[in-house]
Amino acid sequence: MTEINKVRTDIPFAEAIRKLQDNDNKLLGLAENDNVDAIDLQDIFSGTGQTSRFTRNLSLGGSLATFRLFSGVSNEAGYTIWKYPVTAFADSTHNTLYLDDVKLDYRGAATSEATTSFNSVFLLSGTTWVNNTVEAGTTNGTAFGLMSHSSNSLYIGDTNVFNGIDFNFNTLGYNYDLKAYYFSGTWVQLSSITHNLSDDTSNFTSNGRISYNIPTDWISGTFNGVSNKWIKLSTDSNPVTTAQAYHIMPDDSVRNLLSLSSDDILDKNWAWCYFNNYVYLTLKNRGGIGYEGNEWIRIESNETNRKNYFIYNHELKTTYQNSTWSQWKGIPTATITSGTAGTTGQIKFDSNYLYIDVSGNHWKRITLADFA
Repeated sequence: MTEINKVRTDIPFAEAIRKLQDNDNKLLGLAENDNVDAIDLQDIFSGTGQTSRFTRNLSLGGSLATFRLFSGVSNEAGYTIWKYPVTAFADSTHNTLYLDDVKLDYRGAATSEATTSFNSVFLLSGTTWVNNTVEAGTTNGTAFGLMSHSSNSLYIGDTNVFNGIDFNFNTLGYNYDLKAYYFSGTWVQLSSITHNLSDDTSNFTSNGRISYNIPTDWISGTFNGVSNKWIKLSTDSNPVTTAQAYHIMPDDSVRNLLSLSSDDILDKNWAWCYFNNYVYLTLKNRGGIGYEGNEWIRIESNETNRKNYFIYNHELKTTYQNSTWSQWKGIPTATITSGTAGTTGQIKFDSNYLYIDVSGNHWKRITLADFA
């Protein structure tokens, strides 16, 4: 296994340069080895007549003929979301997208482009229902309080099932011990083992998502007079600081999937996702005026700056699973039947069958049509 040197700011300059040069040599060696592997695989595909599972190294907007295919979706604080058309895309954890050979974080397939809101966001405080649906669906509005006591519950509902909830806070909470439930006729607790429950908010102490696999027995129920598919959040402990939220939204829209923190932007941890025949990606959208089209780009950038960014100054390429790919059948054992006479050890064929002597003049017949 290749070990990459760690370079810190507190080591001597000459040593840092030596380590960086060593890293360069190692990375070049790994890249060359991957190129040889790719040639081998291509030879296998060509020799067997099979197609690759992946559309590989597709250039995105890297020419005069294609750079205009990039269209801006939205300018966010520190980054812009762009989209680019693709064909036969299948969602896979193996999908990759690179900006100048730096891998972006793939966040999966979205269910919509725009940020959408939930049908209902209610707080049950004792016996009192508080309707926060409008504010919960507004990205920049008035903050509203969440559970202030272990007797309170937050009800989040929509017509269709949803696999995650995105939280953006004005005031972070403290001393929450969150539990999540879905409605199946009774309330059933979501768990990390059974439902792959994940809480990126760390009990409302940071912006993030609560996500889970969709339960098969999730049904509609009526609460506060409204029928929805419901998720209920409660806390087993009494909060010391009550969380105040700016928004509570589905986390599977493009905008929510590609939401970046200030640390992500500072560290250039760009992200991408897929929806409806487009790949969506985030790119830096602010900097010195003289660096537009070089270091950063935004929706309002003119054609010259877009051309400079996408064609001359940067390379964007993606590899993704092809939705039309099907696995090679191999030898169709179900259609092998006993054959008759022949010479021991030979393989023969005609227009319909392949005959194989498998054992001392005992022949098997394979139907050639199964390889078509």
